[in-house]
Amino acid sequence: MTSNPAIFEKAIGESSLYDDMLKSLASRRDLDATGRYEQIAIRDIQDVADVLRPVYEESKFRDGLCQPGGFLRYSLSRHRKRSRRPAACGRPWNRENVMIKVPGTAEGLPAIRQ
Repeated sequence: MTSNPAIFEKAIGESSLYDDMLKSLASRRDLDATGRYEQIAIRDIQDVADVLRPVYEESKFRDGLCQPGGFLRYSLSRHRKRSRRPAACGRPWNRENVMIKVPGTAEGLPAIRQ
Protein backbone atom coordinates (compact mmCIF):
# COMPACT_ATOMS: atom_id res chain seq x y z
CA MET A 1 0.00 0.00 0.00
CA THR A 2 1.19 3.48 -0.78
CA SER A 3 -0.49 6.78 -0.04
CA ASN A 4 -1.30 9.52 -2.51
CA PRO A 5 -2.04 13.13 -1.53
CA ALA A 6 -4.43 13.62 -4.47
CA ILE A 7 -6.54 10.65 -3.39
CA PHE A 8 -6.55 11.89 0.21
CA GLU A 9 -7.67 15.33 -0.99
CA LYS A 10 -10.57 13.84 -2.93
CA ALA A 11 -11.63 11.57 -0.05
CA ILE A 12 -11.45 14.38 2.51
CA GLY A 13 -13.22 16.92 0.31
CA GLU A 14 -15.87 14.75 -1.32
CA SER A 15 -16.93 12.38 1.45
CA SER A 16 -17.93 12.48 5.08
CA LEU A 17 -15.39 9.80 6.07
CA TYR A 18 -13.07 12.32 7.70
CA ASP A 19 -15.63 14.70 9.21
CA ASP A 20 -15.18 13.44 12.79
CA MET A 21 -11.41 13.71 12.65
CA LEU A 22 -11.58 17.17 11.04
CA LYS A 23 -13.90 18.31 13.83
CA SER A 24 -11.52 16.96 16.47
CA LEU A 25 -8.58 18.76 14.82
CA ALA A 26 -10.44 22.07 14.39
CA SER A 27 -9.46 23.28 17.85
CA ARG A 28 -5.76 22.60 17.25
CA ARG A 29 -4.46 26.15 16.71
CA ASP A 30 -0.95 24.78 16.26
CA LEU A 31 -1.99 23.08 13.00
CA ASP A 32 -2.66 24.75 9.68
CA ALA A 33 -4.64 22.97 6.94
CA THR A 34 -1.54 21.04 5.88
CA GLY A 35 -0.84 19.98 9.45
CA ARG A 36 -4.39 18.67 9.75
CA TYR A 37 -3.95 16.76 6.51
CA GLU A 38 -0.74 15.23 7.87
CA GLN A 39 -2.54 14.07 11.03
CA ILE A 40 -5.22 12.38 8.91
CA ALA A 41 -2.66 10.76 6.60
CA ILE A 42 -0.57 9.44 9.48
CA ARG A 43 -3.61 7.91 11.15
CA ASP A 44 -4.76 6.27 7.92
CA ILE A 45 -1.32 4.86 7.17
CA GLN A 46 -1.10 3.46 10.71
CA ASP A 47 -4.59 1.94 10.39
CA VAL A 48 -3.73 0.23 7.10
CA ALA A 49 -0.42 -1.00 8.54
CA ASP A 50 -2.39 -2.58 11.40
CA VAL A 51 -4.74 -4.33 8.96
CA LEU A 52 -1.82 -5.60 6.87
CA ARG A 53 0.31 -6.68 9.83
CA PRO A 54 -0.78 -10.35 9.68
CA VAL A 55 0.19 -10.48 5.98
CA TYR A 56 3.53 -8.91 6.86
CA GLU A 57 4.22 -11.51 9.54
CA GLU A 58 2.92 -14.53 7.56
CA SER A 59 5.01 -13.59 4.51
CA LYS A 60 8.13 -13.36 6.68
CA PHE A 61 8.23 -9.58 6.24
CA ARG A 62 8.09 -9.50 2.42
CA ASP A 63 4.47 -8.43 1.88
CA GLY A 64 2.01 -6.30 3.81
CA LEU A 65 4.15 -3.17 3.74
CA CYS A 66 2.75 0.36 3.83
CA GLN A 67 4.60 3.26 2.30
CA PRO A 68 3.79 6.91 3.02
CA GLY A 69 4.74 7.57 -0.61
CA GLY A 70 3.58 10.94 -1.88
CA PHE A 71 2.87 12.07 1.66
CA LEU A 72 6.52 11.67 2.63
CA ARG A 73 7.80 13.42 -0.50
CA TYR A 74 5.45 16.33 0.13
CA SER A 75 6.37 16.56 3.80
CA LEU A 76 10.11 16.50 3.05
CA SER A 77 9.66 19.34 0.58
CA ARG A 78 7.41 21.34 2.89
CA HIS A 79 9.73 21.16 5.90
CA ARG A 80 13.03 21.53 4.04
CA LYS A 81 13.19 25.30 4.39
CA ARG A 82 12.38 25.29 8.11
CA SER A 83 14.63 22.54 9.38
CA ARG A 84 17.66 20.49 8.51
CA ARG A 85 15.91 17.41 9.84
CA PRO A 86 12.88 16.47 7.73
CA ALA A 87 9.79 16.35 9.90
CA ALA A 88 8.41 13.28 8.14
CA CYS A 89 11.33 11.15 9.35
CA GLY A 90 10.43 11.91 12.94
CA ARG A 91 6.74 11.14 12.52
CA PRO A 92 5.25 8.64 14.94
CA TRP A 93 4.64 5.83 12.48
CA ASN A 94 5.19 3.24 15.22
CA ARG A 95 4.55 0.35 12.85
CA GLU A 96 7.13 -2.26 11.81
CA ASN A 97 5.54 -2.68 8.39
CA VAL A 98 5.74 0.98 7.38
CA MET A 99 8.46 1.28 4.77
CA ILE A 100 9.99 4.73 4.51
CA LYS A 101 11.16 5.26 0.96
CA VAL A 102 13.17 8.47 0.79
CA PRO A 103 13.33 10.13 -2.63
CA GLY A 104 16.77 10.62 -4.17
CA THR A 105 16.22 14.37 -4.55
CA ALA A 106 17.60 17.48 -2.89
CA GLU A 107 14.68 17.36 -0.44
CA GLY A 108 15.54 13.78 0.50
CA LEU A 109 19.27 14.27 1.11
CA PRO A 110 18.98 15.32 4.79
CA ALA A 111 16.97 12.17 5.51
CA ILE A 112 19.43 9.99 3.58
CA ARG A 113 22.34 11.49 5.52
CA GLN A 114 20.54 11.01 8.81
